[in-house]
Amino acid sequence: YGIYHLVNDGAVSWWDALVTLFRCMGRDVVVHKVRGSMFTRKAKRPAYSALASTKRPPLRSLHEALREYATTLENVSKRI
Repeated sequence: YGIYHLVNDGAVSWWDALVTLFRCMGRDVVVHKVRGSMFTRKAKRPAYSALASTKRPPLRSLHEALREYATTLENVSKRI
């Protein structure tokens, strides 16, 4: 009952996820890291936070999911 957050296994930053996705796609792209504190926001943000999936069985790793997503994007783009 209620709202569940469901995420893949493993905690990564947005930067790490994006770099991993580009690598899986075979793209040589430079992604610069920036701190969240560099952006003005009305709500205060914690220095570190990660979603946890504790109410459901664990999902596969985020890196495995990103590899599959990259393959799917590649296949779709070939059909366009």
